[in-house]
Amino acid sequence: MTAIIDHDEARAAVETVIRAALDTLDDTPEFAVRDPRMVDIDAPEGDTGGVREKVMMADGEVDTIAYLNGDPQTWDVEALFMVRVDAVAGADADRHARVAEIRKAIVAAITANFTLGGQATYAEARSFQPEDLKADGLPAETAHDLTIAVQFVALSPVG
Repeated sequence: MTAIIDHDEARAAVETVIRAALDTLDDTPEFAVRDPRMVDIDAPEGDTGGVREKVMMADGEVDTIAYLNGDPQTWDVEALFMVRVDAVAGADADRHARVAEIRKAIVAAITANFTLGGQATYAEARSFQPEDLKADGLPAETAHDLTIAVQFVALSPVG
């Protein structure tokens, strides 16, 4: 049986896996969590003009899957987390290659650690769908790259 956790702990487990994946890349990209302003990707002073990228994760919808009988009362919950990868500057081919490299690293890490260290029943990377979005300040037309779905056991029907 997986641990009983809440939504914040589920988010922290996903963040840990993504940070570890990003750390495996050359030139680890900046990673922002729950920041509806996204991240500032303007060129810093003295920038050499290479590809600059940012990764951002935001909360999405939470759905109750099932009530689980027992003491204490628990629910099987699925929480969605949106992950966006932005790349600017540099040549088109370099930007596209870098975004693909980052996405592949995140998907591989989630797939390899689908229980998020025993915290979740499962976690998986999915294609982003606008209806997954919940956070204010992030319009549905924003081109998010991934949805990370996490199913876990919680003490409330909303995680």
